[in-house]
Amino acid sequence: MANKFMAQAGNSALGNWDDPFGWSEFVAWWGGVAAGDNLYVLNDDTYTAADDIDDATRDGTLAAPISIIGITDLSDVTSEAPDGSQPFWDFTGSAGNSLLLDDYFAVRNMKIKANDIVGALRLDIGGRAVNCDLENTGGGYGLYSGNAYGYYSQCRMKSTGTAAVRGSVGTVIDDCVFYDSAIGVTVNAVYVRLINSLIKGCLVGINVDEDNYFTAIGNTLYHASGTTGVLATDAQVCVFRRNIIYGFTAAANWSSGAELSNFFDWNDYYNGTATTNVTKGPNDQTIDPKFVDAVGGDFRVQAASLLNVGLNPSALGAIQTRFGPRIHPGTSGGARG
Repeated sequence: MANKFMAQAGNSALGNWDDPFGWSEFVAWWGGVAAGDNLYVLNDDTYTAADDIDDATRDGTLAAPISIIGITDLSDVTSEAPDGSQPFWDFTGSAGNSLLLDDYFAVRNMKIKANDIVGALRLDIGGRAVNCDLENTGGGYGLYSGNAYGYYSQCRMKSTGTAAVRGSVGTVIDDCVFYDSAIGVTVNAVYVRLINSLIKGCLVGINVDEDNYFTAIGNTLYHASGTTGVLATDAQVCVFRRNIIYGFTAAANWSSGAELSNFFDWNDYYNGTATTNVTKGPNDQTIDPKFVDAVGGDFRVQAASLLNVGLNPSALGAIQTRFGPRIHPGTSGGARG
């Protein structure tokens, strides 16, 4: 296991914290990366990512993942780069270049932009992405989950092509933002879970297709004039609870007919309440959630919202995320979205 360090102005083959890699030195070392290795990346500038990083033949392990971690001080590996100040790996100079990783990789505190048909970032079995900003301008996904049991949290994702994120078997997506994409979340396998996340400016919020056992709890799907909030063909045994679906022509649509095994309750559908082949629960609502400032990116509901009156306190809005509580305590402030 090795700890290596990288800075935009680095040029050493040693990769020590006081003598860090530059980009080309990192690429040379990365060819032999092994389970348990950690690369700490300084957030000192934009890195021109001139090479395709494709690790299809190298894996970490569950006990010893391979990690890429953005930090603010190379002498302190605990100096996590905060949201909005991550090191930026810009792959867009060459179409097809991106960060494609295999099993048991962990990426934390990184900003990655690529022009690729697969994903700006690809993770396979056991992959983790936390506090990352991912964008793809090449038709692929912001994050492509190629295999099972990924965990993605506190990330922002965008794609100008397919969907901001693709979920595979057992993927857990928690406290993320998906924005300005054709589709926010594409479900590509069974047992995907979407929790406490914001999908905004996406024509289709969630595409479940035919993948069973999907769960969505405590999410906000928002578009001023979207087409479909939740789109599916015949997915079964899906659970939708405590979600706000706002501004879509069709709030939810199961195109192949009603699936009675699905469960909807404690959701709010507004400014587009139509559903097809969906049985709403007894506590579902069709009232204005009264966001604090949706245009400005604050999707907390106002304290005076009727969603907070007479409802189960564990229902809509009562969820703590990194953007602050979903219920706004007063009339000022603004959560980042």
